[in-house]
Parts: sequence; C-alpha cells; structure tokens
Amino acid sequence: MSDSPESIRHLDLELSDVTLHVARAGDPSGRPIVLIHGWPETSYAWRKMVPLLGDEFDLVMPDTRGMGGSSIPDSGYDKVTVAGDIVEMIERIELDRPLIVGHDWGGTIAFFVAAALQERASGLVVLDTTVPQPPGVGMSMNQGGKRWHHAFNRSALSDLLVPGREREFYGWFYTEFARHPEAIDETAFGVYMEAFADPRRSHAGFEMYRAIPQDELAAERVRAAGPLRMPVLGYGGAESWGRADEVVQSLRQFAGDVAGGSVPDSGHWIPEEQPAFLADRIRAFAHRLDAPVAS
Repeated sequence: MSDSPESIRHLDLELSDVTLHVARAGDPSGRPIVLIHGWPETSYAWRKMVPLLGDEFDLVMPDTRGMGGSSIPDSGYDKVTVAGDIVEMIERIELDRPLIVGHDWGGTIAFFVAAALQERASGLVVLDTTVPQPPGVGMSMNQGGKRWHHAFNRSALSDLLVPGREREFYGWFYTEFARHPEAIDETAFGVYMEAFADPRRSHAGFEMYRAIPQDELAAERVRAAGPLRMPVLGYGGAESWGRADEVVQSLRQFAGDVAGGSVPDSGHWIPEEQPAFLADRIRAFAHRLDAPVAS
C-alpha cells in the first residue's frame, strides 16, 4: 500500500453479514481516522496518506463490501447498509470518536457513517462527491446527465459489456477524471485491475449505482432529522471532472459547521493526485477538533 508495506497491518474482520478486509497503519495511540475509498478503487487508494499522516494518526482503511479483499454479499449496496458495515467495524475494533473520511462513493458512505454515529464521530471529511438527493431537491449528483456512467452502471448493459474489458473501462476513468493521470501509475493500475478481475466485484460496484434511489431517500431522512452534530470538511477537485465547490454546497444542506473548497491542480482522484494538500488539510482539521471550545 505504501513505500513501506511492512508498516501496514492487515486483518479480515467477520461482521454480521460481511467480512471486511481492513488495512491499518500509523500510530495505534493516535486519533483514529477511518479512510473510506470510492469506485472503482480499494483501500489502496489511501497508500499516499500513510507516510504523510501515519506519524500522528491511527489510519484504518477498509475495503467496502464487494470491493478489494472484502467478501461479496449478493445485496446490501445501498449506502446506509454499507455504512452500517463501517459502523460495526468501528465498534468491533473499539475506535474512540474517529474522524471519518471518504472519497467518491466513500464520501457518501462516510456521510451516512457520520449520521449514524453523530457525537461518537469527531468529524467528517468528504472528497469529490455530493450527497445524493431526489430529483428536484438539492444538487444533481450526476450533474444533469454529464456523468454518463451513472446511467450506464445502473443498466444491465454494464454487467454484459464490462467483463473482459476491465482495463479499457476502468482505465478510462483513471485517465479522464484526472488532472494528473500519472498519479495512478502502472503499479496502482495493476492493483486495481487485480481487484476487479473477478466480475462479481464489478457487479458489486454497479449495484452501488443501482441503489441511488434508496440513497436519495435515506439522505432526505438525515436532512429531516436535523444538522449533523460534528464539524464537516469538504473538498472537490478544481480541474477535469472534479466537483470543485459543489462538495461544500451539498454538505451545507446537512450540516451547520462546514468548511473546505476546491483543490487546485487536481481532478477527481484527490488522495492520489494531491496527497500532500489533502494530508495537510486533514491534519489541520484534526487539530481543530482538539481545540477547546470558547466559552
């Protein structure tokens, strides 16, 4: 996962209805940070955070259900269920008030983890995604159809056409959604292609898109319940297919304490394209969470 793979500890955690593969690194006595990857990636997406944040923080990086080294349930790819896996993981390994960070679909999952934990989470960081909401409410997650793959992945065609063409299909996203395509180098590409060699994992990813209507309704329930009760940070890539300031705008519909903005010189893959920028912002945010509240 990093230049020092011996620093990564791996475990397979058997939960209620899934086995999660979890990579863990950094200072076991530090503040826990749960890093949730997006699509089409695995926990390997956080490899560049390990040398940048591992000196101070306990980094916990699960593969979400169906992805990477985790088991592949037949169902349960709506983000509330996937978030439930992460909450159960947090409770099982006894993480105390973790900071929840997510990128892409991992950002949506992180949002629902934070909504479930509330005060039991110290903060939330969402990267280059918006919270799904029903049509006509809030922001369009697929940007009015610009993100064509939302419709394609939800259709039966994705399961018919992608198997056997994984390198071409997934490679397009790693290149076209990036400001710096070299950030996902041949080694990383190989890791991701090995992860998606099993067509069941591609299917699991497509099921995440098919669950969007459920996610929209779930997000409305969160909004109706009142603002998230923790500080929130949001960033979107400023270039290519990055979402720029849309991330913060979306989060402000669900939380009162929201900061962030856009990441210069980055496309969608912020943890890999601009790891130093991201690590600096996460570290500063975590330190802010430690600061005493003025009376």
